[in-house]
Amino acid sequence: MSSPQLANNRRPGAETPEPGVVFRGVSKQYGGTGSSTIALQNVDLSIERGRFVTLIGPSGCGKSTLLRIAAGLLDADNGDVSIFGQSVASATAAKQIGFVSQSPALLP
Repeated sequence: MSSPQLANNRRPGAETPEPGVVFRGVSKQYGGTGSSTIALQNVDLSIERGRFVTLIGPSGCGKSTLLRIAAGLLDADNGDVSIFGQSVASATAAKQIGFVSQSPALLP
């Protein structure tokens, strides 16, 4: 998965934006050594606080894996993630993360 980059829409001389969600070198692989699938490889992505971002791509490209890592539901094999400048564990404990799957399982 290539690393998407956000457009820089700030005015010259504007303050540095507050960190929102930052992925640094995040990688995730599923399966064993015999047959493994690389879901994410070296993802670097920085999303400013207050931005609305959409992840778009074909089925199986790693969108849900990336979101699950950000929510603390999966551990990355490599790299790290910060939420508002904190670790995912700290942001989760502070109830700063919410996650809704694309297929709610509890409702008909």
